[in-house]
Amino acid sequence: MAHVLSIDAGTTGIRTYAVDETGVLRTSAYREFPQHFPRPGWAEHDPLEIWHAVQTTLAAAVGALAFLTVMTTRKSINDIAGATDKLSKGDNKIDLEKLTRGDELGAIVSALKVFRDNQLHLEQLRAEQEKRRAEASHFAAPPVPRPAWRR
Repeated sequence: MAHVLSIDAGTTGIRTYAVDETGVLRTSAYREFPQHFPRPGWAEHDPLEIWHAVQTTLAAAVGALAFLTVMTTRKSINDIAGATDKLSKGDNKIDLEKLTRGDELGAIVSALKVFRDNQLHLEQLRAEQEKRRAEASHFAAPPVPRPAWRR
């Protein structure tokens, strides 16, 4: 997922915002920098202190995004692993739609959907085959007894 970082430099500090591609604020970081008052009515800022505040907030925002991404991906992988386990045990009634994603993990979910759909189709074919066997057994001739000399 793509993100946009925005840096807001105020009078007393720096704030960095991270917004995802849908416009939702994912994280922010803030750091104040000192103001210097060389004489009454004057305020000055040291550019290096401002730059260090920018670097600190960028690092904090990117670190928070990395953490959120890892946790989100970890949850998705656990959900997909759980769905795979259920499918392997024959539970074809699981809802894979809620696991759909637009990345590589989504491709795995798509493959699971094919597997599930094939399993459902196989169950349907087996049920039809069993039904035909049951119908055919009504019309089958009774078994021919074996001759006594072959017993």
